[in-house]
Amino acid sequence: MSRFIVLLAVLLLATASAAIDGKHPPSAASVKPAAELNESAISGDFVTAEGLIADLRGGNGSYVVATLEDDSGSVLAAVPEYIRRQIESEPGVDPIGVRVRVSGVWDHKALDEDTQGIRVQNVVVLER
Repeated sequence: MSRFIVLLAVLLLATASAAIDGKHPPSAASVKPAAELNESAISGDFVTAEGLIADLRGGNGSYVVATLEDDSGSVLAAVPEYIRRQIESEPGVDPIGVRVRVSGVWDHKALDEDTQGIRVQNVVVLER
């Protein structure tokens, strides 16, 4: 019985780490509207959003803060520099207007202490 529990725990941990390791892009089925995320996401939730990049500004460290807009509103996304480069159509050109699906942890890292948003771990460019 205890071997079964250990095996089950290992399988659950492997599945969870595979989902957030960047090898599995965010799926369309898991997308939540910006308004819903702003209203009900809590720190530590793993979330997925989809929208147009409407604005970019500097963030903390190697992050840039993107404003993603969808039909319900907007949500902030802290994007690491290496992911930003994946989104750019040309090196150094801000990806304003690019439609993306992002997933990551809902928290305030790389944002103001009182501002929550997505700390992006995965991105799929949907339209340039």
